[in-house]
Amino acid sequence: MSIRLERLTRLLSLRDARGQIVAALAGHLPSIERVALDEAHRRVLAVDVKSPIDLPIGALAACDGYAVRSSDLDVATPQPIELRWLGSRGRNAIRELPPQTCIALTEGEALPAGADALLHGHEATRVGGVVFAHARPRRGQNVLAAGSDCRAGTRLLSVGTRLGPAELGLLAAIGQRELRVYRRPRVALLTLGSELAALGEPLHFGQSHDSNRIALGAWLRQAEVDVHATPTLPDRDDTVIRVLEDVARQSDLIISTGAVRSGLLLPELLTRVGQVFFWKVRMQPGADSLFGRVGDTPMLALPGAPAAAEVALLTLVAPALQLLSGLQPVDPPAHSARLLTPLHKPQALH
Repeated sequence: MSIRLERLTRLLSLRDARGQIVAALAGHLPSIERVALDEAHRRVLAVDVKSPIDLPIGALAACDGYAVRSSDLDVATPQPIELRWLGSRGRNAIRELPPQTCIALTEGEALPAGADALLHGHEATRVGGVVFAHARPRRGQNVLAAGSDCRAGTRLLSVGTRLGPAELGLLAAIGQRELRVYRRPRVALLTLGSELAALGEPLHFGQSHDSNRIALGAWLRQAEVDVHATPTLPDRDDTVIRVLEDVARQSDLIISTGAVRSGLLLPELLTRVGQVFFWKVRMQPGADSLFGRVGDTPMLALPGAPAAAEVALLTLVAPALQLLSGLQPVDPPAHSARLLTPLHKPQALH
């Protein structure tokens, strides 16, 4: 092992390792593209979105009932007040409500001009063409005022927002057809090891199936990245170098598993085609994780053991993916627990 690699085997804390990854990738923002609203689920906004309109654009009924002029009912009498019924909005194009009249509305329908309150259905009795009002709603009662959700010019969503159903519904409500979003990161996934067998093949002595390709690929697709998985690579220098240089030209990030333990292949190779920033992290499983670059493309090399590879992906690869997606990195949740019995570990990590 070279003196350079010996220095890199010093164990970094998980916090320091994540800090180095974040610092190295802070300037690697993805390019921006336009997508239709119905194709934007789980994408990340690249610009703020402001409402071009008041929402709602006019007063709406907040419940089923009768739209009225509140001044018509502001009468000091214990008797129900009679109003002429003009029918239902669904069958009536009336735009202005005359005095001493009412119109039946369902929740969400627009109030005609002049109407400024709504009688609940149980607060009135209709007999033929006459409605008897038993209540005295105040101005604005049971009404969603124009602009009560938002005013034109209001910032609704900020750059870096991951778009889910609620956000897409809001954007549809303001008539947004297209969005400017960050392009999904292109991630190359490499699994290294001559001992790996393809799925479905019989296992011989010392072999194992390439489960990391499936598990890590699923985690990466769940993180909304475009994944390109290469065929399983044998432990041959020339093959690995050729593939690394090839995928580096086409990817925003390289992720590999296997061949990172002391005396094996990858750390030495990476010093020939790029740079190693750190190798070894104070965590178990996943201590043999490496961060470097091939040319200008960042690379995270994870251990080959499946549990270690998944832990390293969730703790070390996650901030890289968040940055390359246009998101702010979020620390993984930490929880404390009390042991019910004493635990002694004779060989702790230092």
